[in-house]
Amino acid sequence: MVDDRAPDSGHDGRMPSARQTLEQRLSAFEVRSPTIADVGAVTAVIRAAEEAAHGEAEMVDDEISEAWARPTMDLASDVVLVLDGGTVVAVAETYRGRGDGYVHPSHRGRGIGTALVEWWTSRAGEHGYAIAGQTVSDDDTGALALLRGLGCTEGHTSWILDYPLTGARPEPPRPPLGIDLRLLEPGEERALFHLIDDAFSEWPDREASIYEDWAASTVDAPAWEPWRGVVAADGRELVGAAILRRYPGEGWVEQIAVAQAYRGRGIGRALLQHAFGVFWGQEPSVGLSTDSRTGALDLYLHVGMRVRRTYRRLRRPTGIGA
Repeated sequence: MVDDRAPDSGHDGRMPSARQTLEQRLSAFEVRSPTIADVGAVTAVIRAAEEAAHGEAEMVDDEISEAWARPTMDLASDVVLVLDGGTVVAVAETYRGRGDGYVHPSHRGRGIGTALVEWWTSRAGEHGYAIAGQTVSDDDTGALALLRGLGCTEGHTSWILDYPLTGARPEPPRPPLGIDLRLLEPGEERALFHLIDDAFSEWPDREASIYEDWAASTVDAPAWEPWRGVVAADGRELVGAAILRRYPGEGWVEQIAVAQAYRGRGIGRALLQHAFGVFWGQEPSVGLSTDSRTGALDLYLHVGMRVRRTYRRLRRPTGIGA
């Protein structure tokens, strides 16, 4: 694992903070922190941006509320809204060196996007990260041009893939001998987290996750239901897992992982086949996301999934540790 935080990190009190600089740059607008009452307005901005980039909108309120429920997410400092005449027209956040920003199409070309990129870059630096970045779809040519113009360089590539469920019933899962597929049992939540996070932490440039933050959007989320957690077990040991969820018109594999010592035995494929079976007859397709650090793209293509969209991770230095 590579940690992008610098040893001499933090905000220099002699300089304006990221928030102060943002407010100065966007003095023609209102800039404030959100409350939970803003979830719907923020979702609307992101959906408008998605519609402009992809021709379809995917964000739902639950994703915003779950992200904001993470215990280490400081809404007062790490999320900003931009309002014009009392209406939210842009939003940005930073979380552990990752930036995200969206500007409503009606308010583009007014310097908001640039100011938000500069804000999440500086705010990540205040948190001690030497590098910050945002993941952007290849379809969002305006955002790609903006980020590259601000000096961002390309990191890993990500993909969203689909598996159509409009044909015959998918094959049933066939885990290897001695491996049982079953639902997550009460008391196994931390073991599930460590299985997933240990697998993901093998990637370069990834900081280990925090259980409480992960749980806020999974096992402790208001929308959590037992069917969403499926595990592969060798006796009582969890050796593979998938977390599922449902979006309007689509099933989704939110996370999938297999312990390193158990890879290459068909456990990942069995977990996928389970997911396909869960959503067959209920949704027209199942989707998931992966990236070039995982090496899993070929598996997904081999089981019949197809790439829906490609994303680029664009990174820029925050200026600390230089």
